Amino acid sequence: MSDPLYLSLWFPDFSGPAMLPHMLSVLKQFPFSEQRPGIAYVAVQPVSWTEASVLEQRFSPGITPEEAVVVAADLVHDDYAYIFDVYWDMWTVDAAGKWTLAPSQVKIIAQGECSRRRDTSRLILDWTRCSSKRESNSLRKARRGFARMS
Repeated sequence: MSDPLYLSLWFPDFSGPAMLPHMLSVLKQFPFSEQRPGIAYVAVQPVSWTEASVLEQRFSPGITPEEAVVVAADLVHDDYAYIFDVYWDMWTVDAAGKWTLAPSQVKIIAQGECSRRRDTSRLILDWTRCSSKRESNSLRKARRGFARMS
């Protein structure tokens, strides 16, 4: 059973065009998987998560952080959230009990000023597959690295 892990980042100004440099900074600092480098998916979501996405684009191979921000830049608006799917290498245990270093998906979500509730973060990193103490230690190290950025 996996345990969700979230890292929330707050910035003093995250409205309109001001969010682009923050998104780029976080994406450039992210330790991409060697097996699946780059950003694999970019989506722009309206203020309501129940509405259809304004943009959804997959990339294989993954694109650079600069390219991903350019994709989203045409649609910068306070009412939108921006989703970037990336991968990083995590130690996972298979059914036989063998440890392997494998790509694991992370969602990086940047929420515009109007697309979030007051009590939610502006930029969220969501690790959805963390199932061991060893993985948790890796995630703690990553959180400390990202904390130094903000």
